[in-house]
Amino acid sequence: HFPEWTNELENVFTYRYLVTDEEESQFFFLRNFPYASKRYFESPLNQGALDNMMETPVTKTIVISQNHKKKWKMLKSSIPELAKLKIKIKKEFMSTVSMSDGTILFLINVIDTPIDEFLEKSFKSGHVNVGTTMEY
Repeated sequence: HFPEWTNELENVFTYRYLVTDEEESQFFFLRNFPYASKRYFESPLNQGALDNMMETPVTKTIVISQNHKKKWKMLKSSIPELAKLKIKIKKEFMSTVSMSDGTILFLINVIDTPIDEFLEKSFKSGHVNVGTTMEY
C-alpha cells in the first residue's frame, strides 16, 4: 500500500550515520528528521570516522566542506562504490549511492553555500532518488 516508503527521507534517516567537518550540519538532521532509532555523528571527517561509519549498516551521510580534493581522494580510496562516480569536486553537489551493504550513502559537497541552506535545498522533496547527482 505504500510503495514509496523506502524512498521517503523520514524512513531513510531513521537509522543514520553522519560524518562531517561542519558540526552544525547535525542540527539540520536533528531538526528535520527527529525520529531516529539509531543515529551516529562524527566530526571531523577523517579516516577513523569514515572506517567507523562504513562498519555500520545504516544510512550514511558524508559532508565535505573543506580540503575538498584531499577528502575526495580519501573517500574514493576507502569506498569502492565511489570509484565510478563522475563528479566535479569544485562544484557543490549531493550524490546518492547504493552501497553493497544495502544502505544508501549521501555524499554532499559544500563550497560557499551555508550548510543549512544547502541541506534545505537538497532535501526539500522529502524523497531520495538513489543513483543521482544534483549539482548546484
